[in-house]
Amino acid sequence: MNKNLSINGIITPLITPLNNDFSLDITSLQKILDHIIDGGVKGIFVLGTTGEFSSFSIDFRRQIIREVCRIVEARVPVLIGVSSCSFTETEELIQEAKKVKADAVVASPPFYFWMSQNELIEYYLQIANKSSIPVYLYNIPSLTKTRIEPNTAKILSNHANIIGLKDSSGDMNYFEELGRLFENTNFQLFVGPEEHLQEALQLGANGGVNGGSNIFPEWYVKLFEAFQVNDFGTVRELQNKIHKLSEKVYHLSDSPTGYLQGLKAAMTHQNFCQNILAPPMAALPNEFKAGLEERLKEFV
Repeated sequence: MNKNLSINGIITPLITPLNNDFSLDITSLQKILDHIIDGGVKGIFVLGTTGEFSSFSIDFRRQIIREVCRIVEARVPVLIGVSSCSFTETEELIQEAKKVKADAVVASPPFYFWMSQNELIEYYLQIANKSSIPVYLYNIPSLTKTRIEPNTAKILSNHANIIGLKDSSGDMNYFEELGRLFENTNFQLFVGPEEHLQEALQLGANGGVNGGSNIFPEWYVKLFEAFQVNDFGTVRELQNKIHKLSEKVYHLSDSPTGYLQGLKAAMTHQNFCQNILAPPMAALPNEFKAGLEERLKEFV
């Protein structure tokens, strides 16, 4: 098993650009990937929450896995989301990731039934045993019902092929506990909510998996680099800028999917993609677009 993959820095949870018929917009995909790689990120995470993975068929997911790996051409590591309520689907996505030489897979707990921690351990061990490439755990209890408890992560880290965890809980007490458990180990910890990037780095994170790096990758990369050299003035300045992006762009509407609506609409405003979300989600309503354009002037 390959346990040599080690990422330190920013990983972009890639948005999924779509055409009007909800097919994959490959032209936009190329443009976005070149933009974020040129911005200095250390990895691409395909088919995560920001990528709307749960809205797509397995054939669509296979397609985007192939296209991303083709376009990236090993410039940075590619991590593939294989989360599903169906273990058969997860296996199929792992095989697709292996076939196109992706660098790792990322799996959340199944998101319909609640699971005990013992069941969760068994589930991840099955994934790790099936996968010939490294596995990252993905903690996002707001959408899966089940939290990966710190001790569960510790037990799973003993498997040769489970190399890290992405936490999107937003619970920094939880992240602090993870930081203590995995201090001075090779187990990698990443924070999802970008509003907590600075704090997570202070608690021992290896980096962030932050949606805003789709549009402004250099902010997140520079924040990480400034932290590495103890330039905390720059860290605070960039973290404040990221907070403003969150406040002004991710909360335009009162929709539970306001983050995705705002991010994709902002990407559209910057000519990276079309403003289309996969059903059943809806794009940012027209009445909010003027407000978005006004708010983006502060950043571009």
